[in-house]
Amino acid sequence: MKKVFRLLLGLLIGAGIGLLIGTVIGMIAGGLSFGDICKGLAAIDLGEMLLVCVASFVFASIAVVLQIILHEAGHLVMGLLTGYGFVSFRIFNLTLLRQDGKFRIKRFALAGTGGQCLMSPPDKPLADIDTRWYNLGGVMMNLLTAIICIVCAVVFDVNAWVSMFLFMMAFIGICFALLNGIPMKMAGIGNDGYNILNLEREPDNKRYLCNMLAVNAFLQKGEHIEDMPAEWFGFDGAIDWSNGLEANWRIMCITRLIAEHRWQEAYNAMREALSSGKEIMKTLLLELKCEMVFTCLVLGKTDEARTFFDDDVRKYAARYSSTQSSKKRLMAAWSLGAENDSATAEDILSYMQTHLDDYLIRGEVDMDISLTEYLLLHNEMNAVENGECENA
Repeated sequence: MKKVFRLLLGLLIGAGIGLLIGTVIGMIAGGLSFGDICKGLAAIDLGEMLLVCVASFVFASIAVVLQIILHEAGHLVMGLLTGYGFVSFRIFNLTLLRQDGKFRIKRFALAGTGGQCLMSPPDKPLADIDTRWYNLGGVMMNLLTAIICIVCAVVFDVNAWVSMFLFMMAFIGICFALLNGIPMKMAGIGNDGYNILNLEREPDNKRYLCNMLAVNAFLQKGEHIEDMPAEWFGFDGAIDWSNGLEANWRIMCITRLIAEHRWQEAYNAMREALSSGKEIMKTLLLELKCEMVFTCLVLGKTDEARTFFDDDVRKYAARYSSTQSSKKRLMAAWSLGAENDSATAEDILSYMQTHLDDYLIRGEVDMDISLTEYLLLHNEMNAVENGECENA
């Protein structure tokens, strides 16, 4: 999201410089001398210019937030119109969801995204599920609001400040539509246009997307991933880890292996991914490394766990530990397995149990609490066995 803000700020600065250059060229074309131009520029009220600059920045910031909300609302509307079910609606780290028949707001953050509208797929055969309108909804909403703002600014008699805000909303809306509609990747994450092409080009990608949406919907209701149908998690042939949808789904499959305590299978799958030579999206690579560290610690491969627990992984885990229970689980495992600090691990477990309802994905936090309890119990049993051996 920071990259989007920087890009939009650059566009605004560029537009301002372009306006200034255009004004100077227009004055030259009008027959004014260089001295007259300098006098004209010197006559500009600097206080008024500063006010306009500040207002432009404030209006642009508000417009960005509003267009993010509108973009995600577009996904929601088109999803509902094509048979998808509401699951959650996130703007920055605030997420609206329906839980136990009530709407609630929880905190959740995901690297590389400023917002996200998650829905459950329609209850139809895979071939009959449409993914195009769901993906196009955000771009359509940004364009629609941009057109409405331009029409309002031109048709209605509004003051200069309102007109300025409306044109800023239109400018940001068009920028968002282009950034999301023209197929591209930003920080390794495909935008809506890229996803539409990817889903059309690779039919299996639709299966990965619909499976992920379905699993996420069940997890958010509190169901456990190990209780879901096993056939959902099957894989045929080699895995293309450079394909974001396929890689995301495979990581979800590895999460199921971990939940089922199939440690060696999970370890082998992650070793294959990390040594595949494929270019894995940075966020997914960090997720893989987090789970690899955890699995290595469970298997007693502490030295190998240390090689994966580098500064990037450490910072990533710390950054998202307040909103993702899996990162708390990792920190508990590290304290226990690498630092032999069972007290800290128990404190982390206690925190997760106490703040169970604060986490967004109920089924996931249940799993992370269960896995942390398993580690602590396993560690305690080993300590007892070692104590008995020493006494013997």
